Amino acid sequence: MRQMNGFRKIIQNERGDGLMLVMVGILLTSVFICFVFFDFSNVFINKRVTQTGADAAALAGAKSSSEYMSEILQEKVEEELEDVTRSWEAYLAAALDEEKSIAELFDEFIESVENSRGKSMPGDIRNYIWSGSGQVEGNPALRFFFKDNEISVMACKAVRDNLPSSYREATAFAEENQNDRLVDYQFLEDEFKIYAKTERNGQYITVPDSSVKAISAQASIQIGSPKDVQIACP
Repeated sequence: MRQMNGFRKIIQNERGDGLMLVMVGILLTSVFICFVFFDFSNVFINKRVTQTGADAAALAGAKSSSEYMSEILQEKVEEELEDVTRSWEAYLAAALDEEKSIAELFDEFIESVENSRGKSMPGDIRNYIWSGSGQVEGNPALRFFFKDNEISVMACKAVRDNLPSSYREATAFAEENQNDRLVDYQFLEDEFKIYAKTERNGQYITVPDSSVKAISAQASIQIGSPKDVQIACP
């Protein structure tokens, strides 16, 4: 009888140990699943952060490109304004002996300029030439002085020339948005866009960080162009 009681105790102890092992196994499995879930969540978070960085980089590059292009086009318009003003002064000096008023001579000059360009001159340009100063609206003046293909040539050249500067802007914004690096940066001439691709290294628990490929994202942003002008890079 005593032997039977001892045997029962042994059985009960073994059952208790087995239950403990099962509980420990469940606990470890749960912890592992939590770690796996954390790593999967981390992948999605990193992807979102990387995409934000790519968007910011492309937007910064496009903004820098647009601003520089606008400066160049404005300079070109100012040069044309100065040239046409000097032409008017030369025309007036050569025609002073004629029996016509300055206003009549001015109208003749403006008409000749319009005929040569096949366009009507905006009123603010007329006023600028007449007075030698004043405000001129940029986009109409640009469209008057230049053909669309000429504007395209100037705009595309400006973006190309500004690529080193816009790249630095894009890199800075990518880093500000917690991306590790800007791995690709291009001027997409056919679409008149700035393209950026960024990468970000993740941090994981279940696997070594180095064993997981860096998460990348890409974005392209349209460069702002003059109103009613379809930019086509040659």
